[in-house]
Amino acid sequence: MAPALSGVATAVFVVAITGVTLVVRKHADDGRTTDRYRTYEDFSKFDDTVDNHLIVEGDEYRLRGPPKDGSPFYSLSRRSALDVDYDAYFPDEEDLRRSEFYRNASYVPRYWNASGWLRVDEVGSAGIDHEKREKVKEMMIHAWDNYKLYAWGKNELKPITKRGHSGSIFGAYDLGATIVDGLDTLYLMGLHKEFDEGRDWVERKFSLDSVSNDLSVFETNIRFVGGFLTCYAFTGDRLFLEKAKYVADKLLPAFQTPTGIPYALVNVNTGISKNYGWASGGSSILSEFGTLHLEFSYLSDVTGDSVYRERVQAIRTVLKDIEKPKGLYPNYLNPKTGKWGQQHMSLGALGDSFYEYLLKAWIQSGHEDEEAREMYDDAMQAIIQHMIRTSPGGLTYVSDMKFDRLEHKMDHLACFAGGLFGLGGTTLNNQYSEKYLEVGEGLTNTCHESYVRTYTRLGPEAFRFNDGVEAKALKSQEKYYILRPETFESYFVMWRLTHDQKYRDWGWDAVMALEKHCRTPNGYSGLKNVYLTDPQKDDVQQSFFLAETLKYLYLLFSDDSLLPLDDWVFNTEAHPLPVKGRNSLFRAAAASSAPKLLRNRDLLRTVCGVKVRLAAANMKQPNILVTGTPGVGKTHLCQRLAEQLGFKWQSVSAIVQEQGCVEEYDEEFECPVLDEDKLLDYLEPIMQQGGNIVEYHSSEFFPERWFQAVYVVRCATSLLYERLQGRGYNERKIRSNMECEIFQIPLDEAKESYRDELIFELQSDHETDLEANVKTVCEWLESWRSANKQKADKKK
Repeated sequence: MAPALSGVATAVFVVAITGVTLVVRKHADDGRTTDRYRTYEDFSKFDDTVDNHLIVEGDEYRLRGPPKDGSPFYSLSRRSALDVDYDAYFPDEEDLRRSEFYRNASYVPRYWNASGWLRVDEVGSAGIDHEKREKVKEMMIHAWDNYKLYAWGKNELKPITKRGHSGSIFGAYDLGATIVDGLDTLYLMGLHKEFDEGRDWVERKFSLDSVSNDLSVFETNIRFVGGFLTCYAFTGDRLFLEKAKYVADKLLPAFQTPTGIPYALVNVNTGISKNYGWASGGSSILSEFGTLHLEFSYLSDVTGDSVYRERVQAIRTVLKDIEKPKGLYPNYLNPKTGKWGQQHMSLGALGDSFYEYLLKAWIQSGHEDEEAREMYDDAMQAIIQHMIRTSPGGLTYVSDMKFDRLEHKMDHLACFAGGLFGLGGTTLNNQYSEKYLEVGEGLTNTCHESYVRTYTRLGPEAFRFNDGVEAKALKSQEKYYILRPETFESYFVMWRLTHDQKYRDWGWDAVMALEKHCRTPNGYSGLKNVYLTDPQKDDVQQSFFLAETLKYLYLLFSDDSLLPLDDWVFNTEAHPLPVKGRNSLFRAAAASSAPKLLRNRDLLRTVCGVKVRLAAANMKQPNILVTGTPGVGKTHLCQRLAEQLGFKWQSVSAIVQEQGCVEEYDEEFECPVLDEDKLLDYLEPIMQQGGNIVEYHSSEFFPERWFQAVYVVRCATSLLYERLQGRGYNERKIRSNMECEIFQIPLDEAKESYRDELIFELQSDHETDLEANVKTVCEWLESWRSANKQKADKKK
């Protein structure tokens, strides 16, 4: 579910040309002012069509609009549109090279050679409306390609002024919110090249280390933790799991309150947390602290670390035990006293997704979390009794309540509730089921009416039922539409539950409205007044438009076998998480600390023709494996280590040639095919002696008992490309090795084959890195020797 619209002021850009110097002055929302000077040569060296980069001031465009003859309007007599974000429009050289790499026709996405991934190409096709679904996919491509072109790495795109949106919920920090939010939608639509490129950005660029301002715990959780966890569930790629854990760990300081109810905001560098000043005397907000359970519980399941579930279970305990007025949950709770704040109840803004997560926590647990289902049923009964009403025209709506008084206003945010009640009525057959389904159908119909009663056929931010008005916004601040997904979410859920054709018809009507009124040549924009014939655009392509709006519309026209509702549960940002006990992609962590993979050759080897069981030798010197993509610098490191430590350097490539450990020769890749068993038989007695540095580009077939440390060497891919070219590799071989490095294949192999505590990463870009890496390994060796000595002394 999308958040309420931020009130952050839009940044103002002023562009002036004086001589050959372009000056860009940005007045940011946090009050800081920065001046950036770029010469004409700085621009032209990137693109010889420099004239196409000169720009118009955004407010002037919005004030005057395009010329009446339809031609573009520019502040200078140039032939292009507005772009004031130097970094967004001119990506760094590495981004440009990688973009070309993924766009290459010969590039094969990881999906096609992957095992254990969600197979979106193998689901049923009988229930697909192909034409409509392809249209939604084309909308996603249009949104993604323009974000990539004008705001890559920024949080969101401003499609009219063609730059990054610095006034987003995450501010001006380049966190790539649209990338993380959109990855799973790309995956589901079969846009696997785009998915791989987004994953590559996450690996290289995603970090919270530079963020010095407060971040919303709620927004960061649902978009980043949720988005990464979904990608992990889809693929099993540990990068996504590591990123999810990294972000969640940054949020944990916010939970350090007397009640365990987290604060709304956290500084991810200092851990200092606080609440919004406007939130009822320093209270936390129900829809924020109540919308963490799905992500944190699943994170505990897949990492084996119980801390995340403990944090959200503490929230659950407070909410279950606290006295609830009329059985309802007010929107504000003081995290210090554990007392309710202002008596304002809502199934829209400030309350909404808390109720959603009660039902979905029960579904996610495989129906084992009965406490969550009980709390959901109790809350829904209170809402039906006190807040659900029917208008004189027969429209069912859920009203906000303030101090026991109904406002007869329904938020667009509350339009998810049609699907929520529908799910509640069909996932458990109890005394409430029939009523739930009736309310769900009624609310979904009302939200549809709020759409078709506007000129644009898109719904307002809020709509009322008083003064003779039904399902219509009355106040100017309620008439905007910011590409919200909630109504389409209910269309999708109700279609899956009933297969009533009207939901698909309503969804298609919305697609046509989005195309007519929100589409621009460079992405999609919200509208400032849905009741006008020619509404002004707000110039923001929200990240949730890709994460939620387009995903729900795509699934609406897909077969039910694509993400079945019995096997998947959607978080409030539409990131699907697997259901425990039903979904093979749940990927729960192993209960023990045993190695991730146990191979037979770890236990048995052939000695003189007889199978014998081997144990790790009690060596005085350890064995060290150095692995990584060819060209990253393993050989130089191993040479230096052998000299420095007095170890024996075992180059597997040399051993293969000397000992004839070759089955055949691969002409395409111009390299021998390894005879693994012959190699292992040769190395076994050598490794038993200890004191070896083993160098090879793969690690997956070596026994874990051989090594006391595994070092994975990496380098910048731009350097790697040059090194591989210098070796005279053919293009096929270069591309294969580049893919290995980009997708961390050596690191993944190591993590699948060895315990985490054995694995270390080294960066090898420059000569100074070599010296630092040698020092790192030497320090590890000293600690290993010290630990071994302590063990020996203890035995004595």
